[in-house]
Amino acid sequence: MNMYGWENCPQEVRDQVYKLNSSLIHYLGSKIIGTYIHGSLSLHSFNPKSSDIDMIVLVSEKIDLETRFNLVKELLLLSTNPSPIEISFITSDAIFPWQHPTPFELHSSEYWRSKYEERVAEEDKEFWAETPTDSDLACHLTLVRKKGICIYGKPIYEVFPEVPEADFRSSICSGIGYAASVLRSNPIYGILTLCRVLSYLETNEIFSKREAGLWALPKIPDHLTYIVINAVEVYEGTRNEMIDINEDHLEEYSTLMRNHIDSAL
Repeated sequence: MNMYGWENCPQEVRDQVYKLNSSLIHYLGSKIIGTYIHGSLSLHSFNPKSSDIDMIVLVSEKIDLETRFNLVKELLLLSTNPSPIEISFITSDAIFPWQHPTPFELHSSEYWRSKYEERVAEEDKEFWAETPTDSDLACHLTLVRKKGICIYGKPIYEVFPEVPEADFRSSICSGIGYAASVLRSNPIYGILTLCRVLSYLETNEIFSKREAGLWALPKIPDHLTYIVINAVEVYEGTRNEMIDINEDHLEEYSTLMRNHIDSAL
């Protein structure tokens, strides 16, 4: 099993994070309150072959348009060298007092790469002019509070509020429909996200996707367990790719998990 936490992840991943942190300091300077890791690196479930580096950057004031544009260009260079970076920038005013969905200054991930590269090539800085909101931040900031790692700046409990339980549940449940919709196109994400939502609703514990998949197995009929087992094995790196899943079985799995989730709400 090739899974790591921050303290024992490959040196090239640590170097990537430190290089990113240096770039953030260069562009944001004294505005930075801190940079924080959440996600698989904080849950000891990071697979260098497939996992993202998940980060939150907390800043003291809004980020001007020129700086947002420069940050996007830097993130496009640093992401996937070697690991994909998913990162959100938020201000203290966005979380004190708490708001859900939460406003953010900038977000970047590989999902947006082609669009960002296109806008950068056109010098279209206005593309990043808005301050939208993201319901997923309630989930991310809960994870930062409970399991996160401070890379630079002030300690987590000094700068992040406790996210209301109702907002956290709303955040994780908002992704149920999407997870079910990508069971065929992105099976590992879809299969294990449904397990992860259910595991929290029933235990109030935040599990990694791998842990959630293993936890869910006793709740799944024997003829469907291969679906979750294969997703766990690919996620942890002990299997290279998913085996073919019977379409009827996948539909049955989706219905089963959504019924379990509905019962747990």
